[in-house]
Parts: sequence; structure tokens; C-alpha cells
Amino acid sequence: MLTKMNCPGCSTPLRLRDDMAGRTIKCPCCAQTITLPAEGATIVAEASGARAIAAKTQDTHDKETEVTTRPCPECGRFLDSAATKCDSCNTRLYKPCPRCGEEGAQRVAWTAWGSYYGSALFAHVRCPVCDHTYNGRTGRSNLIPAIIFVTVPLLLILAILCVLGWIVYNRGLT
Repeated sequence: MLTKMNCPGCSTPLRLRDDMAGRTIKCPCCAQTITLPAEGATIVAEASGARAIAAKTQDTHDKETEVTTRPCPECGRFLDSAATKCDSCNTRLYKPCPRCGEEGAQRVAWTAWGSYYGSALFAHVRCPVCDHTYNGRTGRSNLIPAIIFVTVPLLLILAILCVLGWIVYNRGLT
């Protein structure tokens, strides 16, 4: 069974096995030494979720610049905030929920307005905390794309039916 806890140094979410209780490990991101609680102690993961963290790095000119990073919700590795996919575990990363700000949105596989294709085309995701659905790439609503996705095929079907009706009507007159 896996247990989750956050690194006290960099707040990276760590997944730990039960047999690791009482051991001393190093954080994979900040290399801080962490002594895990003994067996039987409860490890509580923080419910705040993965938030953007400003990390100080040095560029080639030895100036300190601030780079915004965020941890991957699956493996905990720190990535650039503009990254769309984790390099180590290939998890897709979506924008935080515009309603509650929580990270870790999951892709919606099927919708009534777009079947499998519409939800994949518009990166339709659902927040795990407040169940708000939105566009995972932009963070905005998918209402307008959904309306267009439904309206355009309906107009095309209506146009085809009108053309067929016109052909049938003209053949009947001659």
C-alpha cells in the first residue's frame, strides 16, 4: 500500500511504501534528508494540492532569476509551469481549476455534446475538488466550442436536407 506525504523542504508530494517506515531517505527534488515516521504512525498528506512554487535558479550570467515551477501530481518532479506533459512519468498537465485553483484535473473521456471527439479536441477536463469542467489548455469554459461543435454539423445536415428537398421538388414538377 502506498502512503503520501510532502517533503518538509520543498513540499514535493512523495509516494511511500509501508515497508519504508522508520527509514531515512533523500527527497528526489531538493535532496533534503527526511526521516520517515515509524511503523504505525499516520502520515497525512497535505490537502492543499500542488501549487506553483517560485524556485531560485542561476542562469549563465550568475544572476539569480525567479523561475515558476510546479510539481507533477503523479511523480512529484518539479516542472516548468508552462509544461504540458511530465518528462518522467508522461502525465498530461492541465491548467489549475479557474473556480477553486486546485491542480490535478482529469480528462473527461465522453460528453453528450461532443462524444469522444469533442472532449479530446477541446481538452475538456474536470476538477477533482469542485467538479467544475473547463478547457484544460486555456482554463476557460468550453461552452462556445461546444455550441459550435453541435451547431455546425446540424447546419450542414439541414443544408443537405434542403438540397435534397429542392431536387425532389424540381423533379416532381417536370
